[in-house]
Amino acid sequence: MSKQTTPELFLRFVSENGRKLSEVNPGSTEFALTPAEEIVALDFLSESRLAILGGDVLSDSNGKLSYIYEHWYCEQSTGEAPSDFIRRSQTDAREFIGNLVKRKDANLFVVLVHSTTAAVSKPSIKEILEQATSDGRFSIEAARAVVQHDWRGLIGECAAEIRSETETLFYFIEGYVEEVEEGYVDESEDPELYTLTRALLKKL
Repeated sequence: MSKQTTPELFLRFVSENGRKLSEVNPGSTEFALTPAEEIVALDFLSESRLAILGGDVLSDSNGKLSYIYEHWYCEQSTGEAPSDFIRRSQTDAREFIGNLVKRKDANLFVVLVHSTTAAVSKPSIKEILEQATSDGRFSIEAARAVVQHDWRGLIGECAAEIRSETETLFYFIEGYVEEVEEGYVDESEDPELYTLTRALLKKL
């Protein structure tokens, strides 16, 4: 798939209308839109050659965003032409988000994960987790670094049999960061996360 730039109209629309995900993930540069707004954003991507790799649903509760663990992801099938994958991924995204619109829930927000044209190489899921546990523990600093990665866009690269386990682990990591940021826990490291991560790394 050739590299394409993200349409300027899409970027401008998202930044002007979206809620910053830094509310949930400190340091994140992503934005969440209402389902209706996300449909408009998809229109700005329709003429591009960018695939929609998936997305996450969040909910606003008393002015604060949080993940509600509704999501979808789309990966290219073996032998599928890039143009067909792009078209299918955008159709899947529109269908998923369209169903959210039908729910008429004013508190819902969506964040898209689309293919990027960044020239820098992205670390793999394995590299991200190895770095996080390289000092023999899973610290809150490491967890904050992990959630800043575009890990949702990398999940599709994992083998199908461990994809769900990998995704669950990353949600646990996000939950750890949220609990510390919100003051529910005061733990500089999470031994359980370290154990789960090292066990998963043996399968990656």
